[in-house]
Amino acid sequence: MKKILLILLLLPVLVFGQATDLFFSEYIEGTSFNKAIEIYNGTGSEVELSNYLMRGSANEATGWEYLYIFPEGATISSGDVYVICHPQAGTEIQAVQDWNTDTYAANTTGNDARGLFRINGQDTILIDLLGDPNNPNGSNYDVAGETSGMAEHTIVRKSSVTQGNTNWAASAGTNADDSEWIVYGQNEFSYLGFHTMGGDASPIISDVTFEVFNPGSIDLNATVVDDGSITDVSLTYYFIEDDVAGMPVTVAMDAAGDDVYSVTVDASTLSDGDGFVYYIEATDDATPTANVTTSNDYKVLMGVTPLIKLHNVLLGKTLMYDGFLVKSTGIANVEAGLFSQNYYSFYMQDATGGINLYKNESVATIYNLGDELIVTGIVDEYNNLTELIFETIVVNSTGNSVTPVEMTSDIFIEEYE
Repeated sequence: MKKILLILLLLPVLVFGQATDLFFSEYIEGTSFNKAIEIYNGTGSEVELSNYLMRGSANEATGWEYLYIFPEGATISSGDVYVICHPQAGTEIQAVQDWNTDTYAANTTGNDARGLFRINGQDTILIDLLGDPNNPNGSNYDVAGETSGMAEHTIVRKSSVTQGNTNWAASAGTNADDSEWIVYGQNEFSYLGFHTMGGDASPIISDVTFEVFNPGSIDLNATVVDDGSITDVSLTYYFIEDDVAGMPVTVAMDAAGDDVYSVTVDASTLSDGDGFVYYIEATDDATPTANVTTSNDYKVLMGVTPLIKLHNVLLGKTLMYDGFLVKSTGIANVEAGLFSQNYYSFYMQDATGGINLYKNESVATIYNLGDELIVTGIVDEYNNLTELIFETIVVNSTGNSVTPVEMTSDIFIEEYE
């Protein structure tokens, strides 16, 4: 919606392949409500969505179960996209959304299917698929050889694809080469709000890694690929020390071979709970205008973060560290599975406070009262309460006593008592 590729504006005499109809260009299943579906119009003309609809299925379906009608008057300009999301999606998704709906149109998980249909008189014609509505086992869909590639991932349609595909198995493929999709990690929002079809594709940034919880010298790596050549890769970052953000710094990343770029950042001034926020930008050699790809912001609290810090708020009661990746430790003071067997929701506390641990999957491992846990996860706010959507949990010790913590703070006011 928001970004029109400059190459289409500057070079109207160049003719790339046009699409014959709309198709899905991106699917996101991030944490919490950070989910989105993107539809691309490469037909060369504006399209009215009153001539289209979506259908959906969930879990162990054997066919289409739900119907989604686009808002009245909705259109997609040629070369533009239409982004569907949930009202509680984060700001990066909200910034490019076109349809903000609390239906389940985009509130999907990795075993839910969506179909895009064109209305033809009294009939509808399927023109593209995300997943397979005939999924009696309720299995997550694999994409490009990635097991459960549609679950907790972002997938983006390759620029070489010029039409939808009603054969999901062929669309998903069996590896990165024969798939129509590129699979990214969870909470990757950099490619939402625009799409490239044909011509010079923009650089693709993936596999961003570093030892996230070790203050000191940070060795950061990323894979950057392009259909031409990469001319520049840079890292822009800033530190948050004692809850105060520093000035951004931009440094070049060096080619390390096999499409990997690396850089070392001096983080020796950081302590436990201090922040490291960064993004990567890559530029290619496309002419006459280079393509530039900017990753989403990566946000990390270094070392082991006290639980009380995860509740810090800004003016307006906005959660200060919402979306940050953290590592914390604490004693489980409620057993996992006590509230529900359908999802994890339990509590742990340290000497500074406590937090709810959550994950939307069936309870398989029970953490016992008194277990000392080492947890990594994403800080999130749900119904005005702070929670940690955990990614990993390690039991460090068992049989610990749970001691009540008396908490005093200047930020507590009457409505929180």
